[in-house]
Formats: sequence, structure tokens, C-alpha cells
Amino acid sequence: MVVHDLKKTFEERRLHLIGLLEDPKSGLDLSKKHQVYGAIREIEHVLRTLDTVRESEIASIDLAADPDPRLWDKISALLKK
Repeated sequence: MVVHDLKKTFEERRLHLIGLLEDPKSGLDLSKKHQVYGAIREIEHVLRTLDTVRESEIASIDLAADPDPRLWDKISALLKK
């Protein structure tokens, strides 16, 4: 699974949990709300970590060292992830 797919999965899960917290019909007691809030915070931390990993992957591309004429295709492919 690539970073993009992981990020998308975590973002969807985060949105679901936020919706659960905001829904008055969910019937969650206070302790469960705290657990859900903690899970949301952990997911946000994972998302920030994934962003950092992606930025470091992009920064590690040495443009001068790659004589491949398809360099821009490789860069575009990385950015689409």
C-alpha cells in the first residue's frame, strides 16, 4: 500500500470518527467520547507523519544525479501518490 492510499484510509476513518462524535444520536457516553477523541488525535498524528515521509521522499530525489530523460514523469508519478 502506498503512502497516498494509507493517507486516504486514515482520512476517511478520521472523518467517520468526527461524524460519530458530532452525531447526537450516537448515544456515546463520556468515556467512549474520550476514547474516540483520542483515536482522532492519534490518526491526525499518523497523517502528519505520512506527510513528513512523503516530503522526505520528494526531497531525496536528486535531480542532477538522474540522467534519465523521463525524470519529470518520475516526479509527476511521485506527486500523484
